[in-house]
Amino acid sequence: SQVKYSSMRITRDHNAREPVEVEILERNHPNEQNLVVCKSPTACYVKGRLQLTRSLGDAYLKHADFNGSPSKHRTGGRFIPEPYTPPYVSFWPDIHHLRLSSSDKFVILASDGLWDYLPEQEAVEIVAECMRDPARKEEAAEQLVYRALQIAAMESEMSMHELQALPVGRQRRSRHDDTTAVVMYL
Repeated sequence: SQVKYSSMRITRDHNAREPVEVEILERNHPNEQNLVVCKSPTACYVKGRLQLTRSLGDAYLKHADFNGSPSKHRTGGRFIPEPYTPPYVSFWPDIHHLRLSSSDKFVILASDGLWDYLPEQEAVEIVAECMRDPARKEEAAEQLVYRALQIAAMESEMSMHELQALPVGRQRRSRHDDTTAVVMYL
């Protein structure tokens, strides 16, 4: 009999669609218009630009010095019109301490592009399947990304080949987000 693994979320989304993140933004920027712009129930953007509320980059949403000019080309920096009271996006991480047990075997660290399509338990099952075959253990992250792209293709009513053939940029981005995964074995 095969060991059954279960998923346990150890983080929370830092995304403008999450009520707790909207509350933080509204507290820090009271009465500011267009603070969070939702294009659909699952696609909300800080100042209409970025879904993430925590980020390593995106300095134009953190510091006024990086707000571009309205008259310059985008290469001169991204511009956000008034009202503009940065920072909107934080570089501060959430830190969680977790006591591991002997039943904990791996951690999946992935971008929202993976979790937008792949349920947590299915991701765990994919990694568990790769763990059962030592020759496939190193393929786990690749398999996670592949499965998320399969689901994105199905939801777009396309084949994987058609999805992967889309040019990089807006056309592809309208079908799926950047998708990155790392599997750390414990």
